[in-house]
Amino acid sequence: LIVTISGLGGVYLNKSIFNKIIFFIYLSLLKNANYIFCHNKHDKKLLINKNKKLNKKTFTVHGSGINFERYKYSPIVFKKKISFLLPARIIREKGILEYIDAAKKITYLYPNVVEFSIIGSRYKNSKFDKIFQKKISSSPIKFRDHVKDIRPYIKNCSCIVLPSYREGLSKIILESLAIGRPIITTNEPGCSDLVINGYNGYLIKSKSSISLFNALEKFIKLPNTTKNKFSKNSRDFSINFNEETVIDNYLKQIEK
Repeated sequence: LIVTISGLGGVYLNKSIFNKIIFFIYLSLLKNANYIFCHNKHDKKLLINKNKKLNKKTFTVHGSGINFERYKYSPIVFKKKISFLLPARIIREKGILEYIDAAKKITYLYPNVVEFSIIGSRYKNSKFDKIFQKKISSSPIKFRDHVKDIRPYIKNCSCIVLPSYREGLSKIILESLAIGRPIITTNEPGCSDLVINGYNGYLIKSKSSISLFNALEKFIKLPNTTKNKFSKNSRDFSINFNEETVIDNYLKQIEK
């Protein structure tokens, strides 16, 4: 029995009694596993702290990896406006509200210089969706629902923004690195693993629209040569997350 844990975000962030019961059941089921693969070291540590017996059979892998045939490098195209894109499910934990708040302030200070977009699936019956609809309608952000192929949108933007509260190992950041986009994301598990501050993007405080605002402004003020350098650095860094390497790591543990 091989278990892959792509992320413990929901269980970790929402500490309700219901979630605590779910996590207890989760740990009980993991006792039967022969191998447990976590997408980041933080989730591995969390599991082992809860149950020391899981130590010898719990390993980390670099997420689900990147298919470099599908996600090819594409240099930034410098247009009249600097374009920021947040591609994520429309839930609070992705930092949607912080992004909207920061985008409003940046657009006010830098009119005709920037543009902001969000692409992602809404949960139309959720409480948060009502909040989101109200906030997005009074913002300068363009919203597009789920798309089948995100690649053209990543290529068309200047920078990917993901102010997530926690991830497993963000797939969208992995894909954006491969395409060569600078990243602004939080200094949290599953996000901070993929960005070196000042090398291929910026790390910000979680749940802080001010920290996000500062990073956005910093990126806007960068010369195009530095933006290009960030882009190339993202692509270079992405090589560490080749999906073939991830598969090999699985096989090495299983074949021992």
